[in-house]
Amino acid sequence: MEIVNSRHILFLVGMHRSGTSALCAALHACGASFGGDLLEPMERVNERGFWEAKEVVALNERLLGLVGAQWYSVTSQHLQLNGAGPEFEAERLEAREVLQRGFGSGPLEVVKDPRFCITLPFWLSVCRDMGLQASVCVIFRAPLEVCQSLQERDGFPPGYGIRLLRTYLRGIVTSVPPGTLYASYDRLLEDPVGLLRQLEVELPLFVSEDQLTSAVLGKMKHQYAGRNEILPALRDYNNIDFRALDSQIEALYPIEQTLSDMASNLVYRGRELTRIGEAHARALQTLGNRDAGLEEQRRELVHASETVRVLEKERGTTEQRLQEIGHLHSRALATVNERDGQIRDFDQRLQEIGELHTRALHIIEERETQKFDLEEKLNKIERSYCEMTEVLKESEAHLQRILEKPGVGFIFRAMWDYEKR
Repeated sequence: MEIVNSRHILFLVGMHRSGTSALCAALHACGASFGGDLLEPMERVNERGFWEAKEVVALNERLLGLVGAQWYSVTSQHLQLNGAGPEFEAERLEAREVLQRGFGSGPLEVVKDPRFCITLPFWLSVCRDMGLQASVCVIFRAPLEVCQSLQERDGFPPGYGIRLLRTYLRGIVTSVPPGTLYASYDRLLEDPVGLLRQLEVELPLFVSEDQLTSAVLGKMKHQYAGRNEILPALRDYNNIDFRALDSQIEALYPIEQTLSDMASNLVYRGRELTRIGEAHARALQTLGNRDAGLEEQRRELVHASETVRVLEKERGTTEQRLQEIGHLHSRALATVNERDGQIRDFDQRLQEIGELHTRALHIIEERETQKFDLEEKLNKIERSYCEMTEVLKESEAHLQRILEKPGVGFIFRAMWDYEKR
């Protein structure tokens, strides 16, 4: 046996359609956990969920199959299923792994499956080997209500439903350990707080009236036995006289009548299956026609896809060309901008040259004016020179005439010579 740990597992046991799911909802409202991989809710069966771990249900189905039974078997050959033989070794190893993974992190881990009515000894044995603390809670419901619910869900006639219930009750009576807790569906719906406070004494729960009120709804009950209960004497589940119970069942629902009802149900279901089959065949024909139309649409889609592929390719080429044109355009814009800059520089230089030209013209004009003035001055000088030349010529001629005179000329020549010395 392994070392005992602090985990606490509760096995919730009860016949199909006896209120196990409703009790799970109440336990969850009080802090219990169920793990994550649960069976999905089913419309018009369990809209709020089954609270059953998929791997536990699958393993229980295998256990029943190993003894030649199903969940709906009414024989008692599988009621001694304790899983102790070597043929159950693989299942025991798998159960250990399932229990080791656990069912959530709550202070109370709850695992629920109506098949526990038959397979509970197997699971309790594995828990003992692992040193896990395990408790058991059994929930009961009025037999007529269970039968009505089974008839509505599975089409079982009342005679078959009550015999299936008897088989599950035998499994419960022979498998539950001492200290098992008990609950009833009616008590759960009428007084959920009182029932959960009673369970709180033995289990690590925290009862919240507000959460319980929203978790347990009276409208979940759809079948009512009342005074029509077929087995009013079935009250003390710890002391059931199964021999007397079998006599009551046989008196109320003879086996011949039950088999006839089952046959009628099978015929009815066969007709329904035939009708459904014919409708299915028509649906298949319709689907065939639609498939043909879809095939035509598929071919059109393939053609359209090919066209789109070609267009995509052309678009790619066009985009490449546009990209190249864009590059050329960018280069052209850069060239234009460069030329614009050069033109601006040229305009500036022209402007500067124009200013220089204007200044040169102004200087030339000034020089022309100065030249004109100089020419006027030169002309004046030249005229003055000419006049002076004429005067000199006249003076020279006059002097020459004076010098030509004998006395005067001698005196001037002697003075000249003297000055030269």
